[in-house]
Amino acid sequence: MSNGSILCVDDEPAVLRTTELVLRSAAFSVSTAVTAADAFRLLISQHFDLLLLDCIPELGWVVREAKRVNPDMRVAICTGDTELVELPLVDIVFHKPISPPVLLRKIAELISLSKAA
Repeated sequence: MSNGSILCVDDEPAVLRTTELVLRSAAFSVSTAVTAADAFRLLISQHFDLLLLDCIPELGWVVREAKRVNPDMRVAICTGDTELVELPLVDIVFHKPISPPVLLRKIAELISLSKAA
């Protein structure tokens, strides 16, 4: 049984694969995308509990479209920019590097809040 469905978007394939493995190890259902266009195609064809997104150039567009398609979806951003602490429509900002236990705990909390609503 899945702990929730996550769309993970990152333009670095190695980072994307590692994140996917960490999430799958905790029984999350994971889909991945390398580009904003790929992410959008998945967003309109599947239901996701959470969007986990790297700071790609199209970040704002992807987040707005994700919320338009599924207003209840939680959104988490991963960034190396330590000054970035808050973004519109984003539930949490993670600063890289992120330890897997912290990532998994925070994601589980976000999805739990989403399912309880």
